[in-house]
Amino acid sequence: MDLSSEILLLNKLSELNRQIVSSWRAHLIYQKYQDPFLDEKKIRKNLHRLEKSGMIKPLGAKANTLWHVTLPYLDETRNRYEAVGEAYSTGTFCYATAMELLKLTDQRSDTIHITIPEQSVDSLFNIEEHLIDELIPADTEINDWQMRNLPSQIHIKKIWDFTIQVHTIKNDWFFGSEIKAIEEVNVKTFSMERVLVDGLKTPKYCGGLNEVFRAWVRAKGQINMNKLVNYVEQYDIIILYQRVGFVCDMLGLYHPRFEEWKEQKTPRGGSRLLSPDNDYERRFSDVWNISINHPVSILENQDGSYS
Repeated sequence: MDLSSEILLLNKLSELNRQIVSSWRAHLIYQKYQDPFLDEKKIRKNLHRLEKSGMIKPLGAKANTLWHVTLPYLDETRNRYEAVGEAYSTGTFCYATAMELLKLTDQRSDTIHITIPEQSVDSLFNIEEHLIDELIPADTEINDWQMRNLPSQIHIKKIWDFTIQVHTIKNDWFFGSEIKAIEEVNVKTFSMERVLVDGLKTPKYCGGLNEVFRAWVRAKGQINMNKLVNYVEQYDIIILYQRVGFVCDMLGLYHPRFEEWKEQKTPRGGSRLLSPDNDYERRFSDVWNISINHPVSILENQDGSYS
């Protein structure tokens, strides 16, 4: 049986250090490197032949959508980030998972967090220009999607021993992503500054506020303050101005915009809480008008260790 067409797919995946085959990436590779007019039926046949020959095997219960390359000479790996990234192709790793990828935590969770757009996007012509780089899948280019729809999400709840938690956010809140090589495979994660802001916004998805504080301490010398301020202002949520400003003060971080934040973005009220998961406490920051309702010794000591 002549498998030259099928081997083309595996070679292109190998060039990207990928061992997960998604139906959408197979279509893209075949139409890009073999025949732009190759029909879907032929592509499905190629994938079936690869599966029948034992070179790929279905991944989980998602038949005809995700496969794992299983060539005899290949040192098979289980890169959970690659697999989840292929399934949620326009998504971005976030919260505790992004903290792991960016080495902002030593903790390892059995849950993989990924964010996808609240409003599904099929064509680049239907979205604002600034969203294009945020939503195109890793290891693809804008030109790849000029004449085709972006891939739909492949909804999976578990991969190997890991649970997948999908977060949907409004499309305007898709900002601050970057490409990072994890186990030699490119995946999309939110940037350090975005993850730090998100940690203060929703600490429960990051292992709790202590874990978020440790991440801030560890990141202190690397934070791009212009990016950080820009992300807070893109969210434009009052409590985030207060939480981020307070934490930055504790760590000795400064940006000129903070003066305007203090004047315009720090209303006082019982609902102004450092931790969204704890009750109001009397200890209060008069500068940021926020209840310090969670211990801040990690910030005071600037100690990101677990001792």
